[in-house]
Amino acid sequence: MARPTYENDKTLANEVEAAKRIEQRWKCTLNKLPRSYEVDFAASRPGCGIVSWIEYKRRDMTWGDYPDIMLAVRKVEALHRLARIVGSSFFVVEDRTGEIRFARIDGQHWDGFVEFGGRTRKTRDTADIEPIVKIQLERFKLLT
Repeated sequence: MARPTYENDKTLANEVEAAKRIEQRWKCTLNKLPRSYEVDFAASRPGCGIVSWIEYKRRDMTWGDYPDIMLAVRKVEALHRLARIVGSSFFVVEDRTGEIRFARIDGQHWDGFVEFGGRTRKTRDTADIEPIVKIQLERFKLLT
């Protein structure tokens, strides 16, 4: 049986608003990808085609609350795999104040901390606990 999707109108609205800000800042168009891609967006520019891949998350925290941000290993693997095609992928995180930061996730060897974890406080189903990568805050840059 397939895992249920937890996207809802609010999470999709967050994505749309963040996408507008990213498009404006990075001078690109974000195209929402089908779920089969495991990441949220392909960023493209006229005459260049797809230039990068983006996984977006809005997290209920403020930057600095935690020393790192976690992302599922399967998402990191997908970003690595896709980066080998066009050269770059990004993990974009928005905090509860609306501040957006991004970390480049490319096809290089991963140097983050990997463990079992995930949504441990408000677990929705057994798949919420899975291998995750902890990405240090220093790897994130502010989207200005």
